[in-house]
Amino acid sequence: MVRRILAVFLAHLREALRSPLAWLGAFALVVANPAITLAFGGDDAASRAWLSRALVSEGLRLLLPLAALVGAAYIIRPSPRRGWSILPVRRSEWFAGSALACFAFVAAVGAMMALGGVLASPLAGDVANLERVRYASAMAYFGPREGKPERQFILRKDERLEFSFDGEELGETIHGKLQFEIAWTMEQAPERGVPLEIRLKGEREVIASTHAEARRRATFSAPHPGGKRITVVCRAIDPALSVGMKREECRLVQGSENPLASITWLALIGACGALLCAGVSLAVRSLSTAPTAALAGALVLASLTLLPALAPGDAAARARRRDVQGEKDAQPGATQLLAESLSGLPPLNEPANFERVGAGEAAHFDDAKAALLRLLLALALLPAGAALFSRRQIP
Repeated sequence: MVRRILAVFLAHLREALRSPLAWLGAFALVVANPAITLAFGGDDAASRAWLSRALVSEGLRLLLPLAALVGAAYIIRPSPRRGWSILPVRRSEWFAGSALACFAFVAAVGAMMALGGVLASPLAGDVANLERVRYASAMAYFGPREGKPERQFILRKDERLEFSFDGEELGETIHGKLQFEIAWTMEQAPERGVPLEIRLKGEREVIASTHAEARRRATFSAPHPGGKRITVVCRAIDPALSVGMKREECRLVQGSENPLASITWLALIGACGALLCAGVSLAVRSLSTAPTAALAGALVLASLTLLPALAPGDAAARARRRDVQGEKDAQPGATQLLAESLSGLPPLNEPANFERVGAGEAAHFDDAKAALLRLLLALALLPAGAALFSRRQIP
């Protein structure tokens, strides 16, 4: 049985390798990223680096699953000229070999897209390197309000947020990054680009200089205050704005590294999500037509991509009233309950690492368990599809 499945698997691979279009497509996948980066990235190294990272991130997160579900739906083509009708194999064995070949093609396409991103990195020079960042081990709120919401808002001068970091191996000058949410208090127009005062506390206390990178993103730098533990203290200084942050939105920069490891990891987790879509398409294909299987895979892709991000339009306003003004939420309605239940679906790919690489930060391995779970689910769908396909009535 295993030898027959392996024979079908190798037959699919040989057929693809003999096709000139397959080699042309592989070459196009590899050179697409460098070519687009060189053509549309301009002369600015930062723009080229951003474009290259965006192509890799979005390609592995969205395009690879889409290609996987379509390819999985059409790789099984029962016809008199090919398949089990001319091979001494059972239907289930032919299905399993074809499915494994589809999985191999998906992994190869992901590797080619990642290779294109690596080859495009030299076009941006040192700017293409990714920053290694250190996240806060804890966040504490000090002020008159009670409770610990997911995002703490600071409004008055007697409120502050403190982020605790390990202070070792940071160098003489500490560089950090901030992302925050802002809300207008309606009292006056905003006055400052960065509505925060940043202080670093260790063996001594130093005031950090801040620089606005965007409307809700800033960087800061300060001499190392000394000590094995460093506390970053944030105070709101613009009376027109209230500011909110999560624990992971304040981080310190440790250094830079080559993007090869991060892009490779994105390719692995992107391939796991794509294989899950392919597994669903193959399972549906065992009892239906190719268009129906492709539609089922597209439904899974859309559900696990769009629905986890679904939230009511007034969610941000309700969260601010709850965190800042201490108001309690009213009894949720049926629509709100449905939206919250749909937003609880697990995403097809955890967005954290894709967002990190897109922002110029190195990927972490904190989503390894989720990627492995998707891969196991995809592999578990194969024997189910093979068992159903063996009982299918096909003339």
